[in-house]
Amino acid sequence: MKKETLSDKMIKRFYGITGPLDEQKRQAAERMGNTAFMCLFWILILGNAIAFPLAFRWPKIIAVAYPILLEVLLLGLCLCIVIQARRKGVDDLELGLQDVKEKKAMQHVGLKAGFSYWLLFYPLFSISTAVIEKKDILQVLLQPKLIIVGLAAGLGFGLIMHFIAKGKVRQAQKREEENL
Repeated sequence: MKKETLSDKMIKRFYGITGPLDEQKRQAAERMGNTAFMCLFWILILGNAIAFPLAFRWPKIIAVAYPILLEVLLLGLCLCIVIQARRKGVDDLELGLQDVKEKKAMQHVGLKAGFSYWLLFYPLFSISTAVIEKKDILQVLLQPKLIIVGLAAGLGFGLIMHFIAKGKVRQAQKREEENL
């Protein structure tokens, strides 16, 4: 059995591919990735070309508007990738082709994502809040209110991801039953 390379693992993780990465799925994923890269390239080139001269005249407006606009465009690009992956069937769940490791990883995947979300973003948001408000970082990190709000956000995100994953599993089971 051929061992997966790091790039194969990254492609499977990014596009949500389960089971083996066959040639058809690899080509579809690479085509979507190449298209997204070209769009990202032009978004950054044109965005910087527009923002740079405007920054001399309205620096405060550009400092706030440019990152927000860039984030909205990138999230839109990510949404397009997700829609294309779903339409082309790249991220279809293939329960019969999963190995034991993948099946184990699918258990409580949404709650794991929520906990990871909390572990990553709670400190980042707390540190950015401390820097913006010019407060002590440790004092902001240990505020019970922020910890509870961060846990609630992580739990909410985790529950949403849990229900999405369960829906994909149910859909894959239904598809397998129809094929039999």
